[in-house]
Amino acid sequence: MAHDAPTREEALREIETPVERTDRLVRQLLELAAVETADDPGALTSLSQVLQDVLIELEPLARRRGVSLGQPDVPDAALPLCRFLLHSALRNVIENTILANPDGSTLGMAAHCAEQECHLTVTDAGPGIPDDTRARATDRFVRGRGASIVGSGLGLSIVAAAMERPGGTVDIPPPENRQSVILHL
Repeated sequence: MAHDAPTREEALREIETPVERTDRLVRQLLELAAVETADDPGALTSLSQVLQDVLIELEPLARRRGVSLGQPDVPDAALPLCRFLLHSALRNVIENTILANPDGSTLGMAAHCAEQECHLTVTDAGPGIPDDTRARATDRFVRGRGASIVGSGLGLSIVAAAMERPGGTVDIPPPENRQSVILHL
């Protein structure tokens, strides 16, 4: 055991990173399995309430990464969608954008809802998903070449699975000024 505090602190940081990565991987694998077997009872779920819950949950990560979650422009729409599936999709897409964003950046979140349909767009200032990876970005374990964030490539596959269960889709258009992920609910 190291006798001086700086050496112990450095050793602790070296242990924390793989433990956090393993924790996230296990959580995502369990969540993916739950999403794939979730029943979608079609109960009405408040988009704004679920989004607010996810933002509260992810605030510590955003703060550590120096990323602002901004002010979502999301109406209080009641969607015929399982709360668990909506929460899983939102949590994973927002967590990915937090991890991909440079320090000091702000996420954008906006929804346009009409009748029983809603399109939620999450934008970030990260590097974007490379063209040669975009078509497969929602496949399991797919990561962009040269990805700068530590991850397993499961986040967007969870988003896609959660959206597909109730008949929704995920769209990742080529980045213009900012990368976007659009959830069609």
